Amino acid sequence: IILSLMGRPVSQNSYGELLCEVKDQGVKLGEARVRGYMTNADLKFHTDRAAMVCLLCTQRARSGGVSRISSAVTVFNHLIRERPDLVPVLANGLNYMSVEEGGDISVKRVPIFDMHDGVLSCRYSRNTLSTAILKGAPYTEAEKESLDVVDAIADRPELCLEMTLERGQIQLVNNFTTLHADRKS
Repeated sequence: IILSLMGRPVSQNSYGELLCEVKDQGVKLGEARVRGYMTNADLKFHTDRAAMVCLLCTQRARSGGVSRISSAVTVFNHLIRERPDLVPVLANGLNYMSVEEGGDISVKRVPIFDMHDGVLSCRYSRNTLSTAILKGAPYTEAEKESLDVVDAIADRPELCLEMTLERGQIQLVNNFTTLHADRKS
């Protein structure tokens, strides 16, 4: 109820689910109908397809379950200073492909960073982008390199906050400005 005051809930997947349990269901990332939160695979830095994501801990993980966040704005600022050659590549967009059953499997070019009215926003999903590459979506060497550079910057210890949520704790993340990941091991 409290979260409904912050906006209108949208589905997490092509099945229309508003809430999903983050739990290893014994399936593998990359298989049909499998989302990262259903596996024991580490989830690389990403944003979700909504303005905000909420993670509520109902039971602490027996092992792993480390939530990680990094500022997309800070990553962008580091790119400008350290790798300005990759900024146009990321702003031009990379090829996304969703393989979730019931979802559209066509390739779509989506900007990773976009500036509108002086406000920066980010749309990044490394696992999805990697799947697109594996499934044959066209990528240049500069586009592939840009993924590694974004990941490396976001993963820097001085830029990344790690936390293990305890039962009853909630994490709210702005998907336009914050990258999030999780480490299961």
